Amino acid sequence: MRKKKVWLPFILILMIILTIVFVVLFLSISKMRQYTQYLSLGDRYLQEMQYEDAIIAYQNAIQIDEKRASGYLRVSAVYETTGEYDQAGTVLLSGYETARKKDEIQERMVVIYPLVSIEIQIRIEEAVGEEALNQAADDSVKQPEKQLEESQTQEEVRYEALYEDILAEYKAVAESNFDSTALENAQYVNEGVWNFSGQDKYSVYYRYADLAEDGIPELIISVNEKEAPKQILDIYTIENGTAVRVIDSSGAVGYREQYWICTDHRIKQGSFGGANHEEVTYYRVEENSSSLVQDEQFIYDSGSNLMYTHVDRNGNVNAISETEYMEVFEESDVDYEAEWDLLYEGNSIHYIE
Repeated sequence: MRKKKVWLPFILILMIILTIVFVVLFLSISKMRQYTQYLSLGDRYLQEMQYEDAIIAYQNAIQIDEKRASGYLRVSAVYETTGEYDQAGTVLLSGYETARKKDEIQERMVVIYPLVSIEIQIRIEEAVGEEALNQAADDSVKQPEKQLEESQTQEEVRYEALYEDILAEYKAVAESNFDSTALENAQYVNEGVWNFSGQDKYSVYYRYADLAEDGIPELIISVNEKEAPKQILDIYTIENGTAVRVIDSSGAVGYREQYWICTDHRIKQGSFGGANHEEVTYYRVEENSSSLVQDEQFIYDSGSNLMYTHVDRNGNVNAISETEYMEVFEESDVDYEAEWDLLYEGNSIHYIE
């Protein structure tokens, strides 16, 4: 009887210890699950270009476990995407002070060091030391091609951020099946979208192409039925730091006006006024400008003495044969390969299976 009394306290202590271990383990697993869920939520928002919501989700993850570096890295990545480099640097500095594993955070701070303000640069210097920054500078000298590639990527990210409101509006309009109410309230979509009003069988795609070859990619938006040739509905460019439409907004776009991108980066426009009159016009996109410059034009007018004519870039008008006119409709100059690649690259705002 005495032996049982001796072992009883030890058994109770062991049970308490095991209970504590299980509770701690359960809380740890639950904490990790919540942390991962917030990261996944933030990733989804980021993919959908809902940047504010992504930041909130990542910050919730940090509040759950401030010792993990991944939350800080993701928040800073969002700020880098939107061009807010000082904000990105501030988040990384906070993570560098708090997180257990600092290597990845330090690497990221070194990368964005040239992009932040002097105030943030001083704080980064104090945190990581001049040696790390000097080593990064040496690496940039040794690897100029890699640094140029990163710089170009950062430029593209800035342009994508300027286009995000346009893409978001096209996505909302498409998800409403081009509802008339949504179209009436739309600010960025081309009026030609009204031709698809109330229809649910159209997908919306986008791609970037530097038509002016000035380092500023234009945004090209296409609408089509499943597996059908895509129809360009809108083209935007960046002018003075703002997204500006390149082609006209008109209810005729997608109906009596068709647009194509050519292999030489010109924009080809077909205007069809009926059986008696039609025009095919080639435009060039000017550098750092939303203005189109007419390169040449082909005109059919059944009521004119010169039924088929060609207008060159200087405005000179010359008669051409019907055969020469019809050659512009062969579309051998259209960049269909890029258009079809878009279908399989997955740059879709709204895809109908």
